[in-house]
Order: sequence, then structure tokens, then C-alpha cells
Amino acid sequence: MSRRLVLATLAAIALVGAIDHATAAAECRQRPRGRPIYRATESGFAAPTPGAPVPRQILAVYPDGTWTWHGDPSFGDAEPLARTGCVAPAALRELTAALARARFRFITAPICAAVNDRKVVIEAPRRGERIVTERPCGRATDRGTAALAACAERVAGGGDVSLDDLRASCRLARPARELSPRRPAR
Repeated sequence: MSRRLVLATLAAIALVGAIDHATAAAECRQRPRGRPIYRATESGFAAPTPGAPVPRQILAVYPDGTWTWHGDPSFGDAEPLARTGCVAPAALRELTAALARARFRFITAPICAAVNDRKVVIEAPRRGERIVTERPCGRATDRGTAALAACAERVAGGGDVSLDDLRASCRLARPARELSPRRPAR
């Protein structure tokens, strides 16, 4: 009888340990490991005073589902200036798919008349891809890279975003078809 009691106790301890391990694995780490799969760095063009560091905002998403964001008060960011969070598995799959579709290329687009005041570096360190543009209207990027940037903003932006809304921002938007003289409107 004591042998059965010992075996039952050991089985219960193993079951509790397995449940605790599964719940710990379900929660993501608050400290990311390794190189990010996506990083966007937004910085001002010039330091406000000579010798002062250039203000930067950095958003990074890591392969384990952790994201980090570091802000700067000169951009008008409120405290806390460093935030971390976790990406849901479905959202991480959408971001990974958007990363695979991004080509990191410039395209020709209409010229914008606004004054650019920020430099934006979008990169995929694991792929070795990088593109530098400006905001609010620098050189236009390809549809895949634009969808990647929008997807990363939605994923790390927090709040409850439905999977359909996330897919709409992460997947390539279909180009608008213009009517041609040969093809009448339906």
C-alpha cells in the first residue's frame, strides 16, 4: 500500500510541475533574447543642441514573441519611456509572414509637399535587410515593406486587435485598378 501511495504522490508532483511549466511557457519573457526579427528606429535629423544625442524611438520584435519600445521625451513620448510586451502567437505568425513578403525596396510615387523632420530606419536584422526613409513623406517603399511597418505598429501597439483587422493591415493591400478606355466599369 505504501508503494502505491508513493507512486501516486510522485505522479501528482509531476503533474503539478508539468502544469506550472506549461503556464510559464505560455507567458512570454519580459526580457527578449537574441537578435530581433524586426526593428524600426525613428530619429530626428539633427540634435537639438551641439553635442547632445539625437532623439530616437526604437520598436523591436523578437522571435520569441517579445516586443520592446524605447521612446524619447523630445518626441513628446510620455512615461514610461521603455515598454515591453508579448505578441499573441497568431499575430506573430502574421508579422512573420509580412516580414517574408517585404522586399525592402523603393518605388516611384507622387511627391509629397510636407517637410520631412524624421529619419526612419526599417530593418530585418536576421535577413540582413534595411531601408532608410523619412517621415511624414519620404521616399515611398514597396507594398510589402509598407505592410510590414503597419503590421509591426499594430502588433506592438497594444490593445485588443481582432485577427481580421490585423490581417488587413499585415497583408498586402491590392492595388487599385484604374479604369481603362478598353475596359468599361462593371
